[in-house]
Amino acid sequence: MIIILRLYLIFMVMLSCLVFAPYLVPTSYAQAVEKLTYANENEILDTADVRGFIWGLPRSIILAEEKATFVEEEDGALFYVDYIRGIKASITYEFEDDKLFRVRIFSEKDYPNPQDRMEDLVKMKRDLDKRFGEPEEENFEWKKDTDKKFPESWGWAVYRGELLITLKWQSATTFVSAYLGASKPYYPVLSVTYEDAKAKKAKMERKAAEDIKILP
Repeated sequence: MIIILRLYLIFMVMLSCLVFAPYLVPTSYAQAVEKLTYANENEILDTADVRGFIWGLPRSIILAEEKATFVEEEDGALFYVDYIRGIKASITYEFEDDKLFRVRIFSEKDYPNPQDRMEDLVKMKRDLDKRFGEPEEENFEWKKDTDKKFPESWGWAVYRGELLITLKWQSATTFVSAYLGASKPYYPVLSVTYEDAKAKKAKMERKAAEDIKILP
């Protein structure tokens, strides 16, 4: 499945060249726009675990150091709004025993054209690939495969709840998953979740031990 997004990207680049070739702007202008778009690349491609922070930090440090706009604190989680790659995003910091273990980032961008979500997913994948390498998993779950052979319509398939896409990466300290899908038709979600690998593994081991205990 790793090849699928590559083929999709190549297809869309070729399509855009055919459609927009008469309107291409000068290279210098295109480079200037790209420079502006990627001016805050450290917001995703940081050397820490996520957004400049490391796992296990207390809530007080995030409150003091996070530069995004604070929204609220609810059930121990911290909610912020920020712009990443020019895309408005909501950010949730989650804690266990006052230690940071998960960060969820959701795109809050308006998409008049549902196909644009696929474009943003491809950009997100490109950023994450730079830091974590190729995904360990690429899952394309088709509920209805009417548009399966038509990549230019995959965004619409997602919008209708017919396609769910999940990409997963892993480093020594962090699990990452990107998701594009609509569990309820016409309400799609584009998100990326970062998790403390050590905490996630410990939680899975505890659950496995509990499951064993309830066996007859």
